[in-house]
Amino acid sequence: MTISLYTDHNRRPHRTAVSLRRGGVFFCLLSLLSAISLSACQADPVPSPAPSTITLTPEFIQSSPAPTVPPSLYPALTATPQGASVGVVERVQLDARCGEQSLTFSVYLPPNYAASQEDHFPVLYLLHGLLLTDQQWIDLGVAEAADRLIQEGESAPFIIVMPWEQRGVSFESCLVDQLIPHIDSTYRTQGTRAIGGLSRGGGWAIRIGLHYPSFFDAIGLHSPANFTTAPYFDYWLDEAGWDRLPRIWIDIGDRDTLLPSTQALVTDLDLLGIPYELHVQPGDHVAEYWAANIVDYLKWYAVSWTPLHNGTTP
Repeated sequence: MTISLYTDHNRRPHRTAVSLRRGGVFFCLLSLLSAISLSACQADPVPSPAPSTITLTPEFIQSSPAPTVPPSLYPALTATPQGASVGVVERVQLDARCGEQSLTFSVYLPPNYAASQEDHFPVLYLLHGLLLTDQQWIDLGVAEAADRLIQEGESAPFIIVMPWEQRGVSFESCLVDQLIPHIDSTYRTQGTRAIGGLSRGGGWAIRIGLHYPSFFDAIGLHSPANFTTAPYFDYWLDEAGWDRLPRIWIDIGDRDTLLPSTQALVTDLDLLGIPYELHVQPGDHVAEYWAANIVDYLKWYAVSWTPLHNGTTP
C-alpha cells in the first residue's frame, strides 16, 4: 500500500534542517546507545566479548586514501540539466506483518523509470541510524545525488529502498524474507543488489550482508555502530558459505566516537582474510559528514551494477 509520494519539490522537506541540527553531543549519545543497543539485542549463539581499550595506530589512519571533502553540504546537486527527468520517492507499507506490525519503507525510482518499461534495475538497500527513520537518507540528499549520477552518465539507473526499523518489526527476517521478495515482484528489478547503512544501519548492513552473501554484491558501512566480532563473522559465514563474498566499503570520520570499534572491525576482517576498502576522512558522527560524502557512496555502490544496465551481464 502506497501511503505518500515525494517529488523533486518535496522529497527533502523542512525536516532537513532539523536533521542536520541533530549533530554534536546528540549524535555522540546516539553512537553510544547504538553500540549498547546492538550488542544487547542480538540472540546469536556466540556471546560478544567486552571490547578492550584500543589505541588508534598511525597505520590504521594512514590506510585510507587521501580524502576529498566537498566544500558545501549538497555539492552541485542543484545543477540539474534543463528539462531532464528526475526520480521520485514513494513511501510504502507492506501488507504482510513483520513481527508485531507491518514494515514501512521509502523507495526511490530513477528518472524515466515509468517510461522505460523494458528496462530492469539493480536495487540498493540503505538502512538508517538509531532512533531515526527511512526519512534520514532522503534528508541527507540521496535522491538528488542519485539523480545527478544517473543524469551525468556516471551510473546506470538504479532503485533505492530505505526500510524503517521501527519498534516491533523483526528487521532482519522481514527484510530478507518479505521486503526483498516484495521489491522484486513489484518493481522491475534484475536480481542485482547492494546493502549499506549508517551508524546502527551499518551494523545491520554487515550482519545481514555477511549472513546472506549470495543476496548482495556489495556492503557499505558508513560510520558503523558495530556489534560484529570475529566469532560472529565465523558463524554467519559458516552458515552461508565462503565461496562468494560481497565487496565491502568502510568509512568513518577521524573524530567519530565509533572510530575504536571500527578499528576492531577492521582487525577482525584482516584476521579472517575478508577484503575491504577503508576510508578515514575528516568529520564526526553527524549528518553533515554523511551528506558531504553521499555522492562518493553511491559511486562506489554503482561499480557493482553499471555494466548490468538494460539487463546485460559483464
